[in-house]
Amino acid sequence: MRNWTTAILIVVAIVFLLLYLDSCNKNVQIQADYKAIKTYPDTVMYYKAKYGKQVEYNKSLEVSEKSLLLAVTGLQKEVKRIRIKNLRNVTNLSTEARIDTVTIKFKDSLPCDDFVAPFGDTTRYYTVDGIVTNEAVTLNNISIPDSQQIITATKKNGLFKRNESIVTITHTNPHVKTTGLQNYSIKKNQKRLSFGPSITYGLSLPTLTPELVIGVSMQYKLFGF
Repeated sequence: MRNWTTAILIVVAIVFLLLYLDSCNKNVQIQADYKAIKTYPDTVMYYKAKYGKQVEYNKSLEVSEKSLLLAVTGLQKEVKRIRIKNLRNVTNLSTEARIDTVTIKFKDSLPCDDFVAPFGDTTRYYTVDGIVTNEAVTLNNISIPDSQQIITATKKNGLFKRNESIVTITHTNPHVKTTGLQNYSIKKNQKRLSFGPSITYGLSLPTLTPELVIGVSMQYKLFGF
């Protein structure tokens, strides 16, 4: 009976120690992730692909979902607004459509004296300027900035409906609209069979004597949670 009590106490102590160590490691990782997110530059880099095509890229940062929700301003609110969970990928993208010097000639000149009339307008969502003459309209500059946030996550469809994997995209510029969107997720094969060194503590049968075993083992995972 004493052996049984001692074994239970040892197992409970080991479990609490492992949980404590795991909690400490997670807190340290969250702090490291938070710092990495806050210092993560959005600088776009370039390289030449095959046939000379230019590819724009940036390094991808791998962090925990909790760290991401804490560090990215407005993300937690956005996740609640669009009713998603289990974030798997978040991409923030800044773009600007720019058109430089476009001239559109009138089919017939305007029936008036020659004139040159400059025009322009600048707002938060676009910039445009150019000139109008009796023969043509010239657009010297059109600029449309936009920031997009792309999220791959799980959409909750209610109590009796199956949740579904989706990719969402939101724009800061109301004049920009997404006309097509596809996302492919790569399935990872779950590794069920493992082989390697192990440390096991348990009770030996039939005497229920506490026993520590150090050796090499092969395991097959039936299920996980």
